[in-house]
Amino acid sequence: MYLSGIRAIIAASALVAACSLTATAAAGARPPAPRPIWLGVEEPLAVGASPAAADLIAKRISSAGGRYQRLSVSLLNLAPTRPANPKDIFDKAYRHGLGTLDLAVRAAVDNHLEPIIMVEGTPAWARAPSYAAAVSHCPKRKRVRGRWVLPACFARDFPNSWAPNPTAIRAIASVLATRYDGKHTNHFSSSLLPKVTYFQAWNEPNLATHLLPQRSGRSLVAPRLYRNVLSSFSSGAKAGGRSYVKVIAAGLGPIGTPGSTTPQQFTRELLCLKSRGRAFVRGPGCSKPAIFDIWAQHPYDIAGTPGRPRDAKLGNGRIADLPTIKSLIARATSLGTALPRRNHPLWVTEFDWWTNPPRGPHGYGKPAGLTARWTTDSVWQMWSAGVSTLSWFRLRDDPRNWPGGLWYAASSPEPRYLSTKLLNADRPKAVLAAFRWPFRVVSGSRAYAWGVVPCRQSGVPVEVFHRAGNRWRRLARATSHASGVFTVAVPVGGAGIWRASVPASCSGSYRISPEWNSRWR
Repeated sequence: MYLSGIRAIIAASALVAACSLTATAAAGARPPAPRPIWLGVEEPLAVGASPAAADLIAKRISSAGGRYQRLSVSLLNLAPTRPANPKDIFDKAYRHGLGTLDLAVRAAVDNHLEPIIMVEGTPAWARAPSYAAAVSHCPKRKRVRGRWVLPACFARDFPNSWAPNPTAIRAIASVLATRYDGKHTNHFSSSLLPKVTYFQAWNEPNLATHLLPQRSGRSLVAPRLYRNVLSSFSSGAKAGGRSYVKVIAAGLGPIGTPGSTTPQQFTRELLCLKSRGRAFVRGPGCSKPAIFDIWAQHPYDIAGTPGRPRDAKLGNGRIADLPTIKSLIARATSLGTALPRRNHPLWVTEFDWWTNPPRGPHGYGKPAGLTARWTTDSVWQMWSAGVSTLSWFRLRDDPRNWPGGLWYAASSPEPRYLSTKLLNADRPKAVLAAFRWPFRVVSGSRAYAWGVVPCRQSGVPVEVFHRAGNRWRRLARATSHASGVFTVAVPVGGAGIWRASVPASCSGSYRISPEWNSRWR
């Protein structure tokens, strides 16, 4: 009886201590407001896959907590030959390309995802007339050590990146937005095609592999070319009163190709901003504003870490550069060089971390556990920088070229050969759990726990636990807000090992979050 009384006193003391810590956290400085961040995934093999494979891909994106599925298409596939009537959605030149896109869009919507259709690539019929002259200036063949070789020439090596004809871009955008307005059927059945809101005009136009020419002599011309692309795409997509359509701009990537332009420089030139002291003013000779609804970045840092600091000199568009880019967009909006003159949300439409295994190119992949922690940290950093949507690049690895998927791929076939049998042989990575249930504690004098609950719903009760020895103590409670984001103050400066839990109704098999250790870097 004496021992049972001692145990009761100890238990009561522990409870009082836990309540005291929770009260201390609640009484401290408030954590940041829980702004939403929505998540999505792109799987390049979805467009062109069989209906069953496309459906399974969309199911997995949805089960991973995705709201969006990005679908990238090339104009080379949509319209390899010149349409007789470029504005006719049933023109036979579009039949095959739009047919395969229809299947992927349908699979996404049937699995409660919002498609983001990204369009790029310039077939021969849609290139600006300047292409022929550019190729004619390419270096001729040379004989090196007894062999004939073709010296590098961007115009010849990347013909499908050459400046597109604005008229062609306007027609393609109109066709896509009309086809997916919820009022039309496809070529093969009488069923209505889904309504699509989000369209992205081009991919990484600051890279020479995606948009040419980047320069003419010493003058940077790619931002002006891309400004024309945006204007043409927006006018085509929103023609006929489609005000609900949202055009996503840019998706600027870090430079890796010679002759490319850094994201920050491209952003300033595109938005007609010139530095004057510490401020930016409207630059000279800029007669047209950039027209878009959402700005996108691709803050890859495959060879780095989530915590790599900003490099103002290189301007490589990393995670740490996102606040700078967001401020440039806001400044351009206030000056009227970015239209419409209202808030332009900041999205990340491509991002991932490479794992090893599989051993991809250059040996940049990291162990599975480390990339899972980096995933959580990156989502939090982007949220902190004001990113409202993040789309992960690749549901499944390409073991040969891009090991950044959420699933280990059993095989990497061409899209038309991707089967449900191959997909069912894939294995989930540790990164998947971190993407599904990102949770971390931000240490310091104003420590707080942050996370996104697996069901991505508001109003979900969350409990935050701290490990002391071999026991877990609940030290904080929170309720999720829009997109499932929650923030709550925590005691002990955020030091130690933490995890969170949600009810089974929200989590499926992910009720307990991955652990977070304040010592991780």
